[in-house]
Formats: sequence, C-alpha cells, structure tokens
Amino acid sequence: MSEEDYLLRDVMAEKDEHARDGRLITWVLAPRNEPQTLKFLCSCETFKRDGLVCYFDNEGCQIMNAECYGIASVFTNPSERGKGYARHMMRLLHWVLAPAPSLASTFPQEWGAPPTRIAGYGNGLFSALWSDVGKGLYRSCGPTGGLDGWVVRQPISTTWDVQALEERLANYESQSKWSWLNETELARLWERDAQLLRGDMMALDTSKYPRERRVFFTFLPDHGVAFFQHKRTEHFWRQMLPIPTHWGIGVFDGESLFGERLGPVSVFATWCLEVGQYKRPTLLITRLRVKEVEELKCLLYHVWQFCRKHGVGHVEVWNLPEGLQRVATAIGGQTYERKIHLPSFKWYWKAENEVEWLFNERFCWC
Repeated sequence: MSEEDYLLRDVMAEKDEHARDGRLITWVLAPRNEPQTLKFLCSCETFKRDGLVCYFDNEGCQIMNAECYGIASVFTNPSERGKGYARHMMRLLHWVLAPAPSLASTFPQEWGAPPTRIAGYGNGLFSALWSDVGKGLYRSCGPTGGLDGWVVRQPISTTWDVQALEERLANYESQSKWSWLNETELARLWERDAQLLRGDMMALDTSKYPRERRVFFTFLPDHGVAFFQHKRTEHFWRQMLPIPTHWGIGVFDGESLFGERLGPVSVFATWCLEVGQYKRPTLLITRLRVKEVEELKCLLYHVWQFCRKHGVGHVEVWNLPEGLQRVATAIGGQTYERKIHLPSFKWYWKAENEVEWLFNERFCWC
C-alpha cells in the first residue's frame, strides 16, 4: 500500500465498531521532561474487548463476563531501537490495564513514577497480543521484575493447498444444505456465536483436571472484533475479479438464522482473505464451529469451491481441534507450529495454577 492508502485505512478503521467509543487507545513512551512531544520513543495500541471467564467453586461451574484487551502495533522509531524502550513501555502497560488489586502493592521504585490510569480502563481480567518477534521479548515484560509478561499459548496452524483439496474432495457429495454468508449475515452470526460460546464453556469436560485448578477464558467475536479481520484487507480484495461477496458458510437447523428469530447454529466457518502484491492469496478461517469429521470434510469442500472461483491458493485455520487433525492430514493438510502471530496472554485475575485460552482462533487477532 502507498503511505497515503495505509494512513487512510487506519483512519477509517478507527470508525469501526471494534475501535470507536473509547475502545481504541494509542499509548506512547515519552521523556518525563517532555511528555507532550510528538517525537516519542515508541508506541502501541490497545483495544478494549468483551470476553468470558469460566471457573469452578463449591457451587459448580461459574461463567462471568470479562473486560479484556487486545494489544497491537508495538512500534519503536528506528533511531531508538535496541535501547529497551519497547520492553519498558510494555511493562508499564500492565499498570493501566490490570485491576489495581491484582498488581503489586508498590510500583517498582527503579521505574520512577507509575503511569496515569485512565477512566474506563484498568479492569481487565486478561490481555493478549500476537508476537511477531518470538517468545522471549514479551514474556520478559512483566509488571515487576521477576514476573512474566505475556506467555505464548498454542501457535498452531493447519494449512491446505487448494489444489490438494481439489484432488481429494472433487468427487465429494454434500448431504447437507449449506448457506453462503455475506457481510450483513456475518455480523448477526457473530452475535449468535457469542451467545453459543457461553454454553460451550459451561459444557466443558474438565474431568482430566481438579476443578479448583481450572480457569478458562475466551474473547468474544461480536462488537466488530471478528469483522476487523475482514475489513483490514478490503483495499486488496476489492481489486480481485470477481470481487468476493461471501465471507462464510454454514448449516443452520430449524428457522433461518437471519429471520425474526435466530435458529440453531449447527456448523459454520467464517474467513478473511490475505492478499496483496507480496502475499500468496490465502483464505484464513477466522472462526470455526465444527465437531464431526464429515462436517469438516463437507465444509472444506465448499471452501475449496470458493477458493477456485477467486484464485485463492491456500487455506489456513488456527488451532484445529485435535480430534479433527487426522482427517485434516488425510485431505492434504499440514499442521505445524507458527513462527509468527504467536498468541500470547497475560492473566490479571486471581492467581490460578492452570489457565486455559479457549477458542484461540484468528477472529480475535489484532
């Protein structure tokens, strides 16, 4: 993109639902003697989001709504790199995101004065970022010396070459009635999915672990969070011929999902497209709801048709359930640990021995 197009995209993105109404804040690290300077040392963005936390007490499974944060665009001016400024900025960030009771009683003296907390911020139960600089840097950015910062969790991708899918699925016959989804339908689907995720968490099989040791969390895809994936590459996919109009597919039982009532959601996938001059066209599945082997095969059959129509050569999904990885391999998939976009989280709520990130998929990336 040209610099003009890039800046215009950011201006427009700030008007989208996931960023407006105070959800997006840009933070900068500046010298104490010149806090208003535009020649700041480094910067980052945070997006306030909605999430869920599931835990167990004497009364059983408890689900609670959670304020949480996505962190993006950590950037240090080239002339200031290698001096530790970004690491220090990220250490300070905990002190404006986390609830005060979860932090140390005193701010580290060697860091000077603590950053100013902002009204409406600072009640996050967890935050997450997606590291493109390995596992070590952000883990070293704890709220005090000796404490971990953001810890990498499950950077697993499964990918297919579309030609391989065609060879294995060209003669596949779908027994279900699938519906293609446009932009408007995606928004309603994610609203419904946010409701379904609550039920998914309540139905978790925790038999492998002592209840008192298990806490689970997830981001939610509605309020524009998942839609961001779709919008950020619009500059590129609008140049494709034909221009894509479908951004998901699913099987919806009972009444129509898009009628007056939301019908039951059986199986679906939503996606975005990674395209550009220096990128191989890839369909990235952002949110996947599928449990059975045949459901996955049938879904990928339709995804392959979409890719063939639009000249997309590859398909990728994050953290495909283990029970489906065998069939993924059988139809040409490769599962591996990514070296980029490493999902990393920082837990701010009460201390627990075990914390699990559920639905760690592309929809919440920022």
